[in-house]
Amino acid sequence: MHRMKLKNVAKTLFLFSKHVKSAKRFRIPITVIVYIMLSMSDIVFNVFLLRYIVENYNSGLHFEIFLYIMFGVLLFQIVVWMLEAYYNEYYAEDSIQKVELYLKNVLYHKVDNISMEEFKKSHFYDKYFFVVENLKERIKGYFSLIEVLVSSLMMIVTLTGFIFITDPVLIFFILLPLVGEWLISPSLTKFISLKTKEVSNVERRLEYVERVMYLKQYSKEIRTTKVKHIILKTMDRFFLDMKYNIQYYGRKIGIRHFVIQYLFQGVAFFGILFYLVFRVKSGNVAIENAVVIVTTFNQTVFSFKNIMDLYITSVEQCEYLKDIMYFIGMYEDSSCETIEYVAVPKIIEKIEFKNVSFKYPNQEIYALRNINFEVKRGQKVAIIGANGAGKTTIMNLICRIYTPIEGEILINGININKFNFQEYKQRISLVRQHFVVFATTLEKNVLLREATNSEDRKRFVQAVKKSGFYDKYIQLSKGFKTIVTKEFDEEGESFSGGELQKIAIARTMAADADLMLLDEPSSALDPISEDKLITSLFDHVDDKLLFIVSHNMSYAKKSDVILFFENGKLMEIGCHDDLIQRDSNYSKYFKLQASYFK
Repeated sequence: MHRMKLKNVAKTLFLFSKHVKSAKRFRIPITVIVYIMLSMSDIVFNVFLLRYIVENYNSGLHFEIFLYIMFGVLLFQIVVWMLEAYYNEYYAEDSIQKVELYLKNVLYHKVDNISMEEFKKSHFYDKYFFVVENLKERIKGYFSLIEVLVSSLMMIVTLTGFIFITDPVLIFFILLPLVGEWLISPSLTKFISLKTKEVSNVERRLEYVERVMYLKQYSKEIRTTKVKHIILKTMDRFFLDMKYNIQYYGRKIGIRHFVIQYLFQGVAFFGILFYLVFRVKSGNVAIENAVVIVTTFNQTVFSFKNIMDLYITSVEQCEYLKDIMYFIGMYEDSSCETIEYVAVPKIIEKIEFKNVSFKYPNQEIYALRNINFEVKRGQKVAIIGANGAGKTTIMNLICRIYTPIEGEILINGININKFNFQEYKQRISLVRQHFVVFATTLEKNVLLREATNSEDRKRFVQAVKKSGFYDKYIQLSKGFKTIVTKEFDEEGESFSGGELQKIAIARTMAADADLMLLDEPSSALDPISEDKLITSLFDHVDDKLLFIVSHNMSYAKKSDVILFFENGKLMEIGCHDDLIQRDSNYSKYFKLQASYFK
């Protein structure tokens, strides 16, 4: 990794600086100015003022001149202190936060365009998690590179020049620890990078265990089953993995740090000390110059060391920055330069599956095999079948969460992959079996925005009526401003599982999309609420194309079209009465469920 060409490092840092500039325009030049001032402060105190005092001590200090000098230095230092305090305590933190917010907005917007196939890959997910989790620290690291570069160059130019003029031989003692640094740092950087990645992977898994122990959706299972013991044992194993990584890499890193920081630097420091005593005693070096050199020796060495480390640190930093820019550039709309998207039809008249086959990443068995059907606007389509038959996969393909590996899906005769994804998804509303609500207001959960006018409020009320949530809604003192869950607000409302599902369904109703996809939409509802929902759905979507995945045959019975799946194959298609008369597999499936209610 440390062999990355300097040209590539500079290019990566330059490209990242563009994103920094977009978020905080003057952050980089202000950092340069501040650290020039801080370096000048060190030089004034440690070189010029110290040398002046020692040089004039024996000959007698002129007190009045000395006071003028000290007053000027103090004024300069006060200005520097004020600048440093403002920069460190406010400006730096504020700008880091703005850059972080800007980059996270970009990264999170990119999630829409990252396929689920990628997120199914553990390596990809680890990489994405690592980027997001470490973003703030890496932004700090980027600015730290600039700070170190500016301050180190200032110190090197001043202190090395002073030392060289005093006695060129002294440069040898400065170079000695740098040779050790150059020889050992590549392997040191390698182990630090490996440790960071290994620990990050374990931390991500550990975070999952910790989430299970405190998130609400797991709380009942934790308290009513023995799964807690399994979780705690898993946590113990992760901590052992963490301990192993720390011990394994800690020894390798620690030994190298010792050799660099103590052995080489210790030998060099004592070497220069003995040499200067000899040169001062022989009258070849002035005492005041010797004092300045001894006092600033470590500072000079560390400035050189920082410059050397800067390249290696920059390489390690660039590996991370490349990952950030990889995700930022993923599925970039620059692909539009070669692909001209087709406009999504204003009215979706029909959707057709044509020889569609699909299997999930790293799976040999097909989830769907050679699927063919056509359904039209205004039809209610029930997708029926046993667990694992391929029902939810049909929904995922329509939503373009996944892409068929064979065949195509057509809307009005156009392949859906020819549509701009951002435009296409506006025409779809979806409720998943494992629905989600968000810790925000009811209006934002349903409308996915604030209700800013009477039209929005009307849409909200109509949606909660259609979903069956209206009776609960009118009991809420804060109405659509009610906070859902108490996670961030004690005045939030805790709803039952059925009520939360109605909120999720209301979100679909409010979207008023041409394609409505409902996956087990009533799994958390009681029979009365479920019956009302079925009636509402089938009475209010005459101008839509409605797909429903459900094990409840009530949906199938009222649907215009039934797609019956077995083992990834579309076995039967038709309406309820036709399939019952055929004594089909669907008929047996229906009669089996109906037998439990006799």
